[in-house]
Amino acid sequence: MLSIIVPVYNSAKYLNACINSILGQSYSDFELILVDDCSSDASGSICEAFAKKDKRIKVLHNDSNFGVVYSRKAGVRLAEGEYVGFVDSDDYLLKDCFGTLMWACESNNADVAVCGYKVLHRTGITLSYWPKYQDGFYDRERLERELFPSMLYKKETKSFGLLQTAWGKVIRRRLLLDSGFLDIDENIRVGEDVALCSCFYPRMRSLVIVPHNLYVYRITAGSMTRRSDSNYFARVDVLMDFLKSETDAGFENERCSELLSGQLDRYCVLIFVQGIRLMCESGDGKSVSQNTALIKKAVKKCKSFRKAIPNVSPLDFKRDTALWVYLMGHGNYRLCALVSAMLKKRYVRLLDKR
Repeated sequence: MLSIIVPVYNSAKYLNACINSILGQSYSDFELILVDDCSSDASGSICEAFAKKDKRIKVLHNDSNFGVVYSRKAGVRLAEGEYVGFVDSDDYLLKDCFGTLMWACESNNADVAVCGYKVLHRTGITLSYWPKYQDGFYDRERLERELFPSMLYKKETKSFGLLQTAWGKVIRRRLLLDSGFLDIDENIRVGEDVALCSCFYPRMRSLVIVPHNLYVYRITAGSMTRRSDSNYFARVDVLMDFLKSETDAGFENERCSELLSGQLDRYCVLIFVQGIRLMCESGDGKSVSQNTALIKKAVKKCKSFRKAIPNVSPLDFKRDTALWVYLMGHGNYRLCALVSAMLKKRYVRLLDKR
């Protein structure tokens, strides 16, 4: 059986579509656990209404807004399935998503199966993304040889490595429990998915990569707002401290541990620059001088970025990010702000469209 866990917070606008896409799966041997994280909209009521119609659905209501890490833990504690799948409450699935992933795991006795996904932008444009590795079965030896050396950040493609999301995969529940998933720091409010993956990826014995895009990730206003939050940069430190501890503890193979440690600096710089760009280009009328001051403040807040930036090269990143890495590496924050001012109109249009 599969346990599908959906953390829910103020997603009433999209929640019906999400739950209906789960209930409409071709694979039916599942339980659905909806964890309402003290929503202030109608999300909790929507969960209860669905639970009354389908006995496979369980609903938990958090007493306060504890965050997605807490909610996922609560769902896993309640889960009874051999495998666990996570879904974000504003996303939806293609009909054969979990059937395909479960078949991949069960036919190979694999710990984890992952698939590709589609991104639905607020403009209505849909883009497809595939896992950046050859599809098929990976045993532990192949994982250590081909995947772990670029698991977090793949230098060849200058982007994230193996799918660093909670969704788009099924995971053996025993692996989650044995990997320390229930001990993840609940103060992590940036990169929660990467924190989850950092627990079980290094400890998995086998993996299947499925060559189909079966999950639809929806970009909403909330997706973008979180990275422009003033606390984002301090929260990057909390995440990076956790990832470094997991890197040290998770691998049996010392070489893999060393290789992943090298990826952490590139990953840290990438997510920091993403946050800076969104903060500066979000179209809320800040001047170049104001953005320059905000960038300086963000750098001062984030010790992980200050430690990482001397260890990376702009050539490690795609062209648009490489410019920011070069400028920030040389402390030219005002020029960063000037570049953002040039790009701001594009982001205003994006944020204004629904």
